[in-house]
Amino acid sequence: MCWSWAGPAAGRAPAGKPRGRGAASRNEGDYLPDRTSQWVEERRRALSRQAADALSSAADLALQLHQYGDAVRLCEEATAMDPFREVAWRVWMRAANALGDDDGVLTAFQGCETALAQIDATPSPSTRKLLKRLQR
Repeated sequence: MCWSWAGPAAGRAPAGKPRGRGAASRNEGDYLPDRTSQWVEERRRALSRQAADALSSAADLALQLHQYGDAVRLCEEATAMDPFREVAWRVWMRAANALGDDDGVLTAFQGCETALAQIDATPSPSTRKLLKRLQR
């Protein structure tokens, strides 16, 4: 994960023009790709966690603002970066439901289930309850 500084105008679009995908679309690779050390590796992991946190928070905000397609896209990015971030899977399920995408709800739940199985875990009771509630 690499961060590039684009200055204070980053993410702003000219008047009347839609904004781009934001910071996530400016990812240009690993942080200090030509360096290897414990500190660099720790920093890469921290930056990756921060990016996943930001994407997850942005997805939740998009959901609250009824921007359901954006919420799904942001959840896709967040879970690609950190597939064990169960909260992002739940936001994805709620956004898919709001779009009337029953298959999307189930796909998100199954993605969560598959990711967590990699670490011998299962979705939390709250995620399972959400699935049941959304399938009614």
